Formats: sequence, C-alpha cells, structure tokens
Amino acid sequence: FEDLFESAFSQVQVQLAISIPQAVLGDTVRFKTNFGDEIELRIPAGAHEGLAFRFRGKGQQTRRGRGDLTVVLHIEIPKRISREQKELYEQLKNLR
Repeated sequence: FEDLFESAFSQVQVQLAISIPQAVLGDTVRFKTNFGDEIELRIPAGAHEGLAFRFRGKGQQTRRGRGDLTVVLHIEIPKRISREQKELYEQLKNLR
C-alpha cells in the first residue's frame, strides 16, 4: 500500500500568481520552494491561465528520491483599474 501511494505523495503542485502584463509579455520569475530550492521560471509571452510547468526532482522527498514539482499559472485580474489602464486594455482588445 505504501509503495503504491509513495510516488503520488512525492508529486507537489503549486499555483503561481502572475500579473496580466507578465502573461502577455512574458517574464522570468524566481521563487523558493518549501524544500529550500530556488526555482527560475521563464514565462513565455502569451501565457494563459492554467499553463503548467514541471520541474523534475524538485518535489517531496521519499525513500525512492524526490518527486516532481508542477507550477500552475494563475493570472491575477485586478479588482479595480485606473482610467489609463482601462484605455490600454481597450487598445489591446482592438488590436486583435
């Protein structure tokens, strides 16, 4: 039973919140995991909600080694935007 679930428990999934400009233009983000690893994630231009990146060997430690870390993007939508921001979004919308 333990062997069956050990690999499942070694897999770690985290959600990374990014801004709209980061999603549209792309960016490089650095962050530390709960396990002390520093991760550098290159977000491609045009990234979308739910885009996932897998880092092998960066998950939970088990007897058989470390599992994988999956980073899932969440794009933060601002609750309030300024008039200038709204105009910029309208311009972007019209470029399609």
